[in-house]
Amino acid sequence: MTRAEFEILVAKFEAEAAANPQGYKQRVLKMVALGYGYVLAMLLLLLALMAFAVWITLRSQSAAILKIDIALLVLIFIVARSLWVRLEAPKGVEVTRAQAPRLFEAVDEIRRRLDAPQPNHVLITDDFNAAAAQIPRLGLFGWPKQYLILGLPYLLSNSPEHVRSVIAHEFGHLSRNHGKFGSWIYRTRRTWANLQNSMEQNEGHGAWLFNAFLNWYAPRFSAYTFVLARADEYVADRCAADATSTHITADALTRTHVVGAYFEEKVWPQILETVKDNAEPPADAFHRVAQL
Repeated sequence: MTRAEFEILVAKFEAEAAANPQGYKQRVLKMVALGYGYVLAMLLLLLALMAFAVWITLRSQSAAILKIDIALLVLIFIVARSLWVRLEAPKGVEVTRAQAPRLFEAVDEIRRRLDAPQPNHVLITDDFNAAAAQIPRLGLFGWPKQYLILGLPYLLSNSPEHVRSVIAHEFGHLSRNHGKFGSWIYRTRRTWANLQNSMEQNEGHGAWLFNAFLNWYAPRFSAYTFVLARADEYVADRCAADATSTHITADALTRTHVVGAYFEEKVWPQILETVKDNAEPPADAFHRVAQL
């Protein structure tokens, strides 16, 4: 799907959602059902073929049929393996409650207020960013592990209140108190996108059985659910404003873009210039980041 085609679909669904919210919601649910239904139908079809082949084998005791059984078993294993694609966990330096008690106190207070899940891991990275991520242990079928990801440059250039606002925004996406249907769709969108990317990288492991469907389904599902996804962003902003203030939230959003651009265009290049004359990267890189 081209970007122009995607935007036409989004405009169509925005108009539909405004004119008939309940009808739009039902269409979204049908798209969700189509995605899961395709996957389950593939597995059931293979299992049915396997059962039929076993029945024929027991009746005929033919070596040729036995070979078909083995081939089907291998195919079923490949399909199941492709569905349980291991999605890459975020990378970073993990910090503990003992190392950063004030950070964890803030996280606990925010997630309790929003009824958001407890993060399993809190990671510090070298990005100018902050995010909450859910990595499903069972691929498409969920059981997510929660990550809170905080970039050290981001922490160095923002006040604690700005950081609280951004954490509240990210937890707002995972909150069970705000827009349950929209939050569920938001997570489902990310799961399908992650699954598509993982299968494209693992074509040699049976992913080809699903790539054609995913290449058709994923952009259309994204277009169908765009309205809900944007509404979920508004909800997350509202959570951030409730946890701090509208002024701090607006300031944090602005700083993310303005200071983030400065960091990428000016700060890192200035530090990387030093490697031209030194065999080792500067040991005080983040001290320099803090000063800049």
